[in-house]
Amino acid sequence: MKLIDARQKAALEAGFSQMELGATMRAYPIPAAGLEIVKEFEIVLPGDIKAPLARMSKRLVTWLFVQASLSR
Repeated sequence: MKLIDARQKAALEAGFSQMELGATMRAYPIPAAGLEIVKEFEIVLPGDIKAPLARMSKRLVTWLFVQASLSR
């Protein structure tokens, strides 16, 4: 989860209060990092390969509060 933490910190420092990402089925466990699945969809890759994806979102203000609480 260190990569996600680094991205959240960078987004907060840039003034964002929310972040979104697209994730493959393998990354669906990411909700453990506080990301919520907003929408599931599918894209078609070359060779007519279908790839299920999820759009995920997280409010960073909540993340900042939790991180501050844990560091005490």
